Amino acid sequence: MRRSLRLPRFAVGLTLVSYAAFLTAACGGTDVVDDPDAAPQPDATADGTLPDGRGPDATRDGTTDVDVPDVQNDTSRPDAADAAVRDADAGALDADAGADADATSDSASDADATSDSASDADATSDSASDADSASDAASDADAGDAAAPILSSATKFAILAGSTITISATPGTTIVGDVGVSPGTSIMTLPPGQPVGTVYAGGPVAAQGQADLTTAYNTLAGMACGTTLSGDLGGRTLAPGVYCYPGTSAGLTGALVLDAQLNPNAVWVIQVGSTLTTATSSTVTVINGGSACNVYWQVGSSATLGTGTVFKGNVVALTSVTLVTGATLLPGRALARNGAVTLDGNQLSAATCQ
Repeated sequence: MRRSLRLPRFAVGLTLVSYAAFLTAACGGTDVVDDPDAAPQPDATADGTLPDGRGPDATRDGTTDVDVPDVQNDTSRPDAADAAVRDADAGALDADAGADADATSDSASDADATSDSASDADATSDSASDADSASDAASDADAGDAAAPILSSATKFAILAGSTITISATPGTTIVGDVGVSPGTSIMTLPPGQPVGTVYAGGPVAAQGQADLTTAYNTLAGMACGTTLSGDLGGRTLAPGVYCYPGTSAGLTGALVLDAQLNPNAVWVIQVGSTLTTATSSTVTVINGGSACNVYWQVGSSATLGTGTVFKGNVVALTSVTLVTGATLLPGRALARNGAVTLDGNQLSAATCQ
């Protein structure tokens, strides 16, 4: 009887255990084995605060979450301190680099300043050169640009004519320098051994000489008159300059003195509107360091040097030049643009004026 009662009680116990396990699983709990020695876990209060004062961060099992501090900028940590030191070093390097860049920029500025100074020095040198050039130009103007002969290629000719050259048989004719004619080609009765130079009867050399003679004539005629003259040239002393007989003839009887006033580059230009005629035995003299090569007679028609005249300079005539018996051009030239040059026992030399 007693044995039959015990069996059903054992079966009831197993049924209760299985039912409790089912309820635990259904309620989302964990399978926890009861530990008789474990301390009981406190339950949270209604406001979420645990009995021991822990806040609502407590987990379901009564433990609390641990807040992890933000250590990214925490220099109290050794790694953070090292990072800060590295950052400081990097900043210092950046500052040094910036300073170096500034220094480089300053050096470049100094280099630019040096370059500017050099440019200024060059500019000053250029200005000085320009001043020297201006001074030289002024000197050339004062000298009538004697360093660059007005006559250009016509400088080589002692005689240059446009139509013909006629030389009489009178003894004593001496010509030192080239003789040329263009566009004509006639040269009559050159004495034996004359000229002491080259003869160009037409051809390109004489043509070029005539072209340059035309330019020279126009240049001389176009110069501004410095002093207007009238009457005879005899008995005068003329300083360097440009003198003119506008639209009229000029004559020389007696002596004309050209005073260079110690200027070796002194230039005289005498513009004659019509004819130039010298009386017998008239003279032209250059004194005080001047050169007869820098004397120019620009004649608007024809020039005639009378018997025995001692003349000097370059006679540049539009039409013709005639040297009467015994007249001399030493040194000097007889240059006619359109007409003839006629000689009669005369001496001419362009050799010292080349």
